[in-house]
Parts: sequence; structure tokens; C-alpha cells
Amino acid sequence: MTWTMTNPIEPGWYWFQAAEHLPPIIVCLHMDNSDPESVDGWVVDFAGDERHMESNKLKGRWAGPLPLPEEEKCWRLKKR
Repeated sequence: MTWTMTNPIEPGWYWFQAAEHLPPIIVCLHMDNSDPESVDGWVVDFAGDERHMESNKLKGRWAGPLPLPEEEKCWRLKKR
């Protein structure tokens, strides 16, 4: 995974960093066509916050989407 200045167009969880002096945060990118003012429908939700923002209004660098973790064998049910 590498950083890019191009806004993502695939739903998922991403690293986002608005400026070099700010820490990167994890955001959720998804489609939301409910806003008639939206340019392309892609919005970002910020963890722990109810507000969201159109992704095309965010300027910074992105990395992702974050892959799902692999399942551990300990979660599988054992046959008796």
C-alpha cells in the first residue's frame, strides 16, 4: 500500500492525511446519493463523528482501501 494524492473511487476504509504536520487518520469512503448537491456521490465518514463530507472536497494524501484481516483458525468451530 502506498500514499497517493488521487482521491479514491472504491468503497472501503482508507488512511487519509490532510497535511504533512497532521497525523494520518482512518476514514470510511462510501457512496451516498441522498445529497442532491453532491458532485459524484462519494462521501467520507470520520470515525467517532456523525458528520460526513464529500470526498472530492478533501485535499491530502490517501492510502487504501485497507484489506480485511485474515481469519484465524481459532475462530472456526471445532467438531466434537
